[in-house]
Amino acid sequence: MAVILFALFLTALAVSAYLWLSARRENASRVWALMALFAALFALAELGVEYVPASFSAVSSIVEIASMAGLLAAALWLYRGERREMRNALIAESSRERLSESLQRVGAAVTASLDLPIVLDAICRETCRLFDADVAVVWLLEGGGETLRPFSAQGVSAEEILQQRIPLADAMSVTARATRERRPVFINDLQHSSEGVPLLKQVTGAQAIMALPIVKDSETLGALVIVDSRHPQRFGQADAAIAELLGVQLAVAIHNARHFEEARRRAGQMSLLNEITRASLSAADFHAMLQTLSDRLGELLEADGCYITLWDDARQQTMPAAAYGELRDAYPSVWIEPGETTMTESVLRAGHALVAEDALGSPYISPRIAALFPARSLLGLPLIASGHKLGAALIGFNRPHHFEPEEIALGEQAAGLVALAVARAQLFDEIRHRAEMLTALHDILLDITVSRDLPSLLRTLVERAARLLGASSGGLYLSDPDRREVRCVVSFNTPRDFTGAVLKYGEGAAGTVAESGQPLVIDDYSQWAGRAGAFESDRPFRAVISVPMIWQGGVTGVFHVLHTVEGKRFSQADLDALTLFASQAAIAVENARLLDAEKDHIRELDSLLTASKALLSTLELEPLLNNVLTAAINAIPAAEKGTILLRDAATGQLQIRAVSGYTDSRVGTFAFAGNDGYSAKAMRERRPLLIADARADPEFCYNGDIPEVRRVLSAVVAPLTPVSSHAPQAIDLSQPIGVISLDAARRGAFAEADLRLLVAFANTAAVAIHHAQLHAEVQALAVTDSLTGIANRRAFDDALRIEVASAGRYNYPLSLLILDIDSFKVYNDAHGHPAGDERLKALAAMLSANVRDPDIAARYGGEEFALILPHTGKAGALAFAERLRGVAQTQAPGTRAVNGNPIPGHTVSIGVAAFPEDAQAPEALVVAADDAELTAKRLGKNRVCAAPSPSQ
Repeated sequence: MAVILFALFLTALAVSAYLWLSARRENASRVWALMALFAALFALAELGVEYVPASFSAVSSIVEIASMAGLLAAALWLYRGERREMRNALIAESSRERLSESLQRVGAAVTASLDLPIVLDAICRETCRLFDADVAVVWLLEGGGETLRPFSAQGVSAEEILQQRIPLADAMSVTARATRERRPVFINDLQHSSEGVPLLKQVTGAQAIMALPIVKDSETLGALVIVDSRHPQRFGQADAAIAELLGVQLAVAIHNARHFEEARRRAGQMSLLNEITRASLSAADFHAMLQTLSDRLGELLEADGCYITLWDDARQQTMPAAAYGELRDAYPSVWIEPGETTMTESVLRAGHALVAEDALGSPYISPRIAALFPARSLLGLPLIASGHKLGAALIGFNRPHHFEPEEIALGEQAAGLVALAVARAQLFDEIRHRAEMLTALHDILLDITVSRDLPSLLRTLVERAARLLGASSGGLYLSDPDRREVRCVVSFNTPRDFTGAVLKYGEGAAGTVAESGQPLVIDDYSQWAGRAGAFESDRPFRAVISVPMIWQGGVTGVFHVLHTVEGKRFSQADLDALTLFASQAAIAVENARLLDAEKDHIRELDSLLTASKALLSTLELEPLLNNVLTAAINAIPAAEKGTILLRDAATGQLQIRAVSGYTDSRVGTFAFAGNDGYSAKAMRERRPLLIADARADPEFCYNGDIPEVRRVLSAVVAPLTPVSSHAPQAIDLSQPIGVISLDAARRGAFAEADLRLLVAFANTAAVAIHHAQLHAEVQALAVTDSLTGIANRRAFDDALRIEVASAGRYNYPLSLLILDIDSFKVYNDAHGHPAGDERLKALAAMLSANVRDPDIAARYGGEEFALILPHTGKAGALAFAERLRGVAQTQAPGTRAVNGNPIPGHTVSIGVAAFPEDAQAPEALVVAADDAELTAKRLGKNRVCAAPSPSQ
């Protein structure tokens, strides 16, 4: 038995040592080693029972018990380990299934679409799901394989990441490393590492990152970057192996999508080439065709800009025509300096395509012109058809761009089609131009035979002339040989309305042509030495062509046709066409002038008849002024609004008395000083005025705060001077009584015929206005006391009757005061009657100053005055009367005479009566107030007494 136990001890000990030493990471092996050790200890304890002294039997028992406990614990531990291994196996199986599902979804996304952005978005989305990651970004090589650019991102804002670029040589970028070395690279403590993607670390707070290359066959396409923002120790070799499987599918997807995109791009190119061909065959409008060609050519080469120019071989000059891109609208107005180097000139001289990969430093284009454009790389394509140099097509990229031979070949192929289209369109345009010339001349012949008003005819002629030459705007000046000046009567589609502008002979293009009788062509008016000072600040147009209208050997006017766009020019053919047009137009203008003169005469007679009816309609001044102004505006159609101003007799200033057409109430409150504005000038110089441009003359320019007045640009003004053959001695002809002014919000609205009509109208109106003023004065004298200037007895009686009736109807109180100057006879005897008159006037002034607006003060008779107080009861009237008495007393040189009696001529006695309590009829109310005043006299004067009520 002892031998067996000893053998068991040695065996268990050997097994335990072997298992412990051979165990690495497997916890189960270490548990079996411990169990063997416990078995050895148990055997040793059993053996010790027989061979050790009895004193050690207790120790042996303890060892036996410990060994049994160790064996039991090891068995339990081994059981738990087996369960854990089983669970880990299940988890691994689930992970393999999830990986398989994710790879299947990726495969489905790859095969479902050939659109590269859709495929990349699906792969990024599935990558995040597969790795339970926060961010996934696909970076692809571009720029000749020197730069990595993100094409798709999941879990981060596209605006934040998709604009970034990483150089492939960047040593600190994990993305660049994975791409260069063509192997997976991962960093598990990114926050403490100098490597990584700085922007991803900033916007996502990345803790761990893994980048794996995207490789198809031997071609490296880019890298897939996976970011975990939660776990710093996240990625391992197993993750890299899984990611490599994903990378293979991603490479295949990108390869297929790129091939599909290339095929689609080639199909699009063929489609755009077909569109260029169709545009060249179908377009009727030359400039619209050029715009279509530039759009299609820019799309064909996927450029940021495409610029089509035309070439004027006679002048050796480049003319910008149409553009695709951000300069679409501004490009035709680009100005090319004479002799300046252009890409167009360079490619036409070379006869083949030229490349300027650095446009700012290219010898083919001047630095000034290159700086005007956003393009940093240019491809110049000559437009040449049948040996004729037509222009060029310039292909621009806003970032540095390397032009591949395939791009250049495609551009040359397209440029050949564009050149044929331009040549055909120019020929078609020339034929159409000739047809339009014949049509325009036919229309002018019709204008000569058809009756129409002169202003409409002139404007129609200018519009037709502009359309005839394909220009944007034009103008027409009529000549005045006596004054040796020309006046603009039509300003068609110009940046500013020049109607009414006057030029002297020899001044500007119109004045030069009027003086010489010869046509004039100006390529750039802003650089022309003979430009008019009136247009210097505007610089309103570029190219100008001017031809004279000649009638019976004299210049009757000047035709202008204008280009407002830089670079546009007029040809010899344009000059010949406009000269022929002007010769026919001169006939139509003279016929219309004769007809217009006859119409003006008839209109003048009709207007004077209308004016006479208006003047006879009333003698009241205000209605008469409104009638006169309305009739004048109706008589002169160009007038939009108007005013009548009369001279104030007291101040001598002009005051607006009638307004028509203005809506701002402040216009009616103007009070003009003697020298302000054109109305004052007409008044001062006693002559009519025709103002063609009020803003151009500082003497007439209004810069106040009333917008309506600032918008007035032209006017006709006539002084109102009354002339009477019946009573010339009664009228002062040395000074007009006022001015009538008609205004318009456009320059040159009025003609000489309008001024003549207004003068005739004003002469007739002045007499009627003067009569109305005299009538108003007579009416005022009939109801005004001539000495004191307040209402007289007649006016008092009428007013009291009206007020009593109104108070009775509307049931409101009314009071009457009768006031008498104390001892006025004594005052007259002591100081004389002139002093007494002055005292009466002073008292009347005191009453006028103290009464309210609805109250009425009147001279009742002699030294008696009366006050009518509507809406005032008896108590209020008594208080008011006491205040008046006190004011009158304070005007005396002393408050009392030596003997204590009221001072003669300064104190007053006042009687107060009220309606309806004291009387209900006007006459009875006067008697009641008069009796109260007599009572005040009897009681010692200088006091106020109230009429007793009938019940007292």
